[in-house]
Amino acid sequence: MLGTYFTGHKHVAKQVTVTDITTTLKNTVQVLGLSRYNITPADISSHSLRAGGAMALHLGGVPAHTIKILGRWSSDTFLLYIQEQITGFSAGLSTQMSSTPLTLNAAIKPTLRLLTS
Repeated sequence: MLGTYFTGHKHVAKQVTVTDITTTLKNTVQVLGLSRYNITPADISSHSLRAGGAMALHLGGVPAHTIKILGRWSSDTFLLYIQEQITGFSAGLSTQMSSTPLTLNAAIKPTLRLLTS
């Protein structure tokens, strides 16, 4: 049981289901336009929260063995999720970097002039 909420004027108790969470996550991905970051609704499910939590802990500097314990991972599978997310976040990064004009540090220019003279 993930949680209970009440709906309607009769305050009928309903259970939050995995399907409710997955549907909400998929809709959120679409509304936020995350496809520009290579994240599509098809990539998301309620399990994404578990993988995302592992990634957040990793980025926060939490040791891998602690992430494994906190996430109740029985194997090192969470390491694959971390790698996949890093790959997704960095997709297209080299293209963006190469399209940005390079600037030359003024301290280096005199050296370059000497080498080209």
